Amino acid sequence: MLRMGNVVGRFLDFLLPPRCTACGVRVEGHGLYCADCWAGFDPIGTPACVRCGFPFPVDVAAGEDTLCMTCLARPPHYDWACAGAVYGGMVRGQILRLKYGRGQGGVALARLMAMALRPKLSSVTYPVRLVPVPLHYRRLRMRRFNQAHILARHLGHLTGVEVTPHLLMRRRSTPSQGQFGRKGRLRNVRGAFGVRPGALSHGLSGQCVILVDDVYTTGATVGECARVLRRSGAAQIGVVTAARVVEAAGVEGR
Repeated sequence: MLRMGNVVGRFLDFLLPPRCTACGVRVEGHGLYCADCWAGFDPIGTPACVRCGFPFPVDVAAGEDTLCMTCLARPPHYDWACAGAVYGGMVRGQILRLKYGRGQGGVALARLMAMALRPKLSSVTYPVRLVPVPLHYRRLRMRRFNQAHILARHLGHLTGVEVTPHLLMRRRSTPSQGQFGRKGRLRNVRGAFGVRPGALSHGLSGQCVILVDDVYTTGATVGECARVLRRSGAAQIGVVTAARVVEAAGVEGR
């Protein structure tokens, strides 16, 4: 059966050869970027804050346990965060394509996220599940899909981590975060999320929950989701996004 699947796969590749998700040139496999497009991504550098993942200037002497000033002043409710690339340029275009192109390019972005996530997974000692940040049902009905759910599904396939897509729910519809500063974003999402009743029969005690979203801007949305998960008993909470905003001015994100 496996051999037959390989034959079918090769036949489909002959009919529909794999192409770069961004520019369309031939590549070795589906859901990949070509070398030129890959060079357009700006990876999150090191050193970085061990809590939120914000990269420090290269001339800052940072150790393995160094926190940024924001995390020192207001520790987030999650334990760590990572992202595939700095928001802008190539990754910005791919995220916009994902959000407004009916989920196109989700596999390739998930591969980018998997590269950032795997080092974190290697140190997790709890059972792990991926949980996408939810949309309100009105927005979901209008858009027909949740980009965070698409990323989580592909990421789960790539890493072997269980995906629990409906663990969290959005209790109320909120205006787009893009029109607010940090304090406004925090107020906007306060109390907006909850754990869906009956979503897990055994609760979250002794588990690591990894929130999945497309862009990390100020961390207000994932922070509020993490607060709810912490109150529900999660032992460890991580965050993984396709991109991380380093300069948040003028960017729509969560």
